[in-house]
Amino acid sequence: MTWYNPALERLYVSIPDPGVVDVVDCRKMRIAERITAEPGTRGSAFDPPRQRLYVFLAKSGRIAVYDEGR
Repeated sequence: MTWYNPALERLYVSIPDPGVVDVVDCRKMRIAERITAEPGTRGSAFDPPRQRLYVFLAKSGRIAVYDEGR
């Protein structure tokens, strides 16, 4: 699943295998950060007002929160 953050010009890309979320800086066209999640990570949702990405961790049944507004 992929989400775009227009405020920061970043793209969040969930990659199920190996279980990461790549944060792409669209200005520089490169990966700015790689967030380790868990294998099978697919579902996610982006909350623009709060600048948060919620990632569903299918294996453990939990939700991870990546906060860009910190």
